[in-house]
Amino acid sequence: MRFESATNNGSYNVKLHDLTVVTGPGQGIVAMGRPTAMGRYQIYACSISADHRNDMYPTDDDNVCHNSANPYDIHLRFVGSGTVINDNVLRSGNNFGGSRV
Repeated sequence: MRFESATNNGSYNVKLHDLTVVTGPGQGIVAMGRPTAMGRYQIYACSISADHRNDMYPTDDDNVCHNSANPYDIHLRFVGSGTVINDNVLRSGNNFGGSRV
């Protein structure tokens, strides 16, 4: 896995490549900017398999939440123009609820 932040001269906020997620219980990769500051991402050469489970997971503020709907292998939200997603292998698991690829 390689995770990089762009410098002032870089063309992307984040580059992510050579990542493998095997039967993740929810989203495989989430790339999310903000409505007022959309990120530019490059995600490539990753192998993602998600297999949805309706389980409860602890959060960093000592609460729990359900992982119950819309599991995507790569989930993008508020991404800017110039974002590049290519040469990835996306699979839906088949032991539980699968995923959207």
